[in-house]
Amino acid sequence: MDAPVFTCFPQLPLELRNLIWNETMPSDGPVMYPFGDHFVHYAAHPAGSTAPLMVQLPMPPAVFVCREARRAVERWMASVNGWLYFRRETQGHIMVRAWNEETDVLYAPRPKWRFFSGGMFEEAPEEGSVYHRVYARVRNLALPAFTAYYSQTGLVAAMELAKNLTAVHVVWGPLPEVRASAAEEAFPDAAVQPRWAVEVEDSEVVRMCVTDNDNPGITTWETGELEDWMYELEGELALREDIPEEYVDDERGQISLPFLSVRLKNE
Repeated sequence: MDAPVFTCFPQLPLELRNLIWNETMPSDGPVMYPFGDHFVHYAAHPAGSTAPLMVQLPMPPAVFVCREARRAVERWMASVNGWLYFRRETQGHIMVRAWNEETDVLYAPRPKWRFFSGGMFEEAPEEGSVYHRVYARVRNLALPAFTAYYSQTGLVAAMELAKNLTAVHVVWGPLPEVRASAAEEAFPDAAVQPRWAVEVEDSEVVRMCVTDNDNPGITTWETGELEDWMYELEGELALREDIPEEYVDDERGQISLPFLSVRLKNE
């Protein structure tokens, strides 16, 4: 059956048509950006002195309908501070915006975890150094549930380095694959990754993705109750005596840094 067609739409007042077009625009919430060379290059420079990191915007369905719809899309893109970008990996234009360190999340993939959590340092980076500036830009950190649950020594080390954390997002379910860049690019990872939106994980039963760093193609899954896993994770952290003082509530004797359960949705 053919989809219904509203043939009188062109006769509607312009203001009403614009309202209808506006209702077709997608929402733009928090998304993840993978930790890697692009983030290090961006964060190592003073704020505003280098090009922003880019995240992909959802493509409005009305973009190819007609000129009037296209103008509505352009207004929407301006409202989210977006612009068109030619992605060499797919040889096509996409819509992007700047990554927002206050609302978007920085995702540390399993292969980059040792690098991120400071295993490359014999001692903490000195204040004012490049790596000190990099960690200072980390606000919302996202980790695979496996990392958060089983790598707490590394997590505490990362907390010691990243003094401005506002939350740790524990990712359950499928994990994003970091797309490689075009052959001629300076960094191995693509500058703009596929869009992975951050959503609250509220399922009672969740799956933990377990990857083997020595055999990247091998993935297994552990299934359990979310409440139990988070209780154990936070309980083990609470028993540690090496939590940085910035993240300890002295009055309550608890960790003040929120641990939030999330899932990543490929849009």
